[in-house]
Amino acid sequence: MKKVILPVFLMLFICSCTTVEKSDPSKLPELVKNYKEYDYEVVEFPILRKAYFGFRRSLNYKKYGYLAVKDPTGLAPVPVVERFEVRPGDCAEIDCKTDRERSELREEGYPNKEGETWWYGWSIFVPPGYTNIYPTKVALGQFHQRDGKPAFMFQNHKGGLWLDNQIGNRYYNLISENDLRGRWHKIEVNVRWSRSGKGFFKVWVNGEQKVNIKGTTMSKKTGNIIRSFAINRL
Repeated sequence: MKKVILPVFLMLFICSCTTVEKSDPSKLPELVKNYKEYDYEVVEFPILRKAYFGFRRSLNYKKYGYLAVKDPTGLAPVPVVERFEVRPGDCAEIDCKTDRERSELREEGYPNKEGETWWYGWSIFVPPGYTNIYPTKVALGQFHQRDGKPAFMFQNHKGGLWLDNQIGNRYYNLISENDLRGRWHKIEVNVRWSRSGKGFFKVWVNGEQKVNIKGTTMSKKTGNIIRSFAINRL
C-alpha cells in the first residue's frame, strides 16, 4: 500500500457564524506551483486546542503523523497549517486488529448534542502526488456518533472528495478528481443535529453549495456527535 500524505488546516466556526464566506464558486482555487513534498518547516504549536474545543491524537502516535508546519504552499489561508501523514503499518490498538491505519485528531472537548445547530469550516490541501487507493476507503474527516457508527464522513472514494451520508446511505460528490489535488479547498458545513427528522446538513465547497440534506442527521440510540480530522484508511 502506498504512502498517503495530506496537509490539512482546520478552522472551526462557532455557532455565532451564520453565513458562508463570500467567494466566487465559478473560479477554482489557485493551483500551487513548485510544491515540494518534504520541504516544510516544523513549528512549535499549542497542539489540540482550538477555541474551547479540545482535540487529541487518536490511534497513531508517530511523530511524523501530525505536525504543525509553516505553510509550504504559499497559498494557505493562514501561515501555519497542520500536516497529516500515514505510512504502511501506522496503527495502534484496535486498528491493528482490523487492518486499519490512520493519523487522526479526535474531539475531546464539547460534544455536539441533538437539537443544536452548528457551523464548521476547514481548508484542505491534497498534494499533487497523492495516490487514490480505492477500493480501500480513505476518510479525511468525519462526524462520529458515540456508541454508534459515523453519521457523515468525508472520503476520497472513487476519486475526488465525497460526502458519505451514513444516515441516509447516499454519497454526494464535493470535489472532482481532476480538481482535487494541488489546491486549497475551503469546506463549510451548517448542520442541525436531530434524530427526529427535524435536522439538516448543508455543505459548501469554495463558496458553492453542494449538499442540502433535510431530515434525520443522527441515528437512534447513539450518543452525541464527535468530530475528527484525519487520514483514515478503512
